[in-house]
Amino acid sequence: MGNQAYKQLHRETGLCIYCSEPVYKGYSRCLKHIRSHAVGGAKAYLNNKDRWDARSRANKERYVATGRCVECSAPLNESEKGRSCSNCNAGIVRERLIHGNPIV
Repeated sequence: MGNQAYKQLHRETGLCIYCSEPVYKGYSRCLKHIRSHAVGGAKAYLNNKDRWDARSRANKERYVATGRCVECSAPLNESEKGRSCSNCNAGIVRERLIHGNPIV
């Protein structure tokens, strides 16, 4: 969609790197291209679902082997037994993800 200098100039001036419309706050794209990128990502996931699910299973197995939570990959304490940390079991991490707050 253009060379790097073109995209860099658009980023510096606050224009979408694809169509020269004003960018959405905090992004380098306009709202139309943010949405189209999300649709493309969903299609890519559906086309490669088996491969992505296999990667997810491999990551979860690795987390269990190294003593990490399978939900948030935080290290498990000695008092926490199983596959999830106390924050994930209580639903705290999911609430923070839903409301957009960083995981602490």
